[in-house]
Amino acid sequence: PSPAAILNAAAAFRNRVALRNLADGGDDRLLRGALALLEENGHTVCGVHEVAPDLLSPAGTIGGHRPDAAGEASIATGRAVLAALSSFDVGQAVVVAADRVLAVEGPEGTDRMLARARALARKPWDLLPWGRMRALPATVLVKCAKDGQDLRIDLPAIGPRTVRNAAAAGCVGLAVEAGRTLLIDRPETIAEADRLGLFLIGIGVGP
Repeated sequence: PSPAAILNAAAAFRNRVALRNLADGGDDRLLRGALALLEENGHTVCGVHEVAPDLLSPAGTIGGHRPDAAGEASIATGRAVLAALSSFDVGQAVVVAADRVLAVEGPEGTDRMLARARALARKPWDLLPWGRMRALPATVLVKCAKDGQDLRIDLPAIGPRTVRNAAAAGCVGLAVEAGRTLLIDRPETIAEADRLGLFLIGIGVGP
């Protein structure tokens, strides 16, 4: 964000060194630094989950499709990978197929990560019946908040575009953390998943 989006002109000038330092690091450091500056300058920050909890993903199956055993196995892999990466400043999502990790979200965001996963399956040798990507079972997008993540400023979110991009990447479904993932335009998101034949499920995290 620009300094003006965080503080007024006078406060931005007083905190100009801190504002410059926000850019040194990943998204987590940037957002936490911006939050700290806002609070130090007398602002109170509330998260979507605090003021509109009905916008968050419920637990269990959302929509008309459920994961099969292969899909459940992929979800378990995704949860384990995200838990292992949680202490690092990386993204909140992975694309997995069974026990294989196809893509991990970085600074580019979920949509571009899905584009990378889609590109893997578009290589000519992978489109053949014996291609290594075509043989992968139950590719799934899994998205969860990180341990210790401040949900006021970086709440995981998906929407209709996420569903379309997941389908284009060959995913059979999306698994998001229940109670800690924002469903943008929930009716359209669910309708899009149903239309494309993808499951959408709210999951827990941890063991």
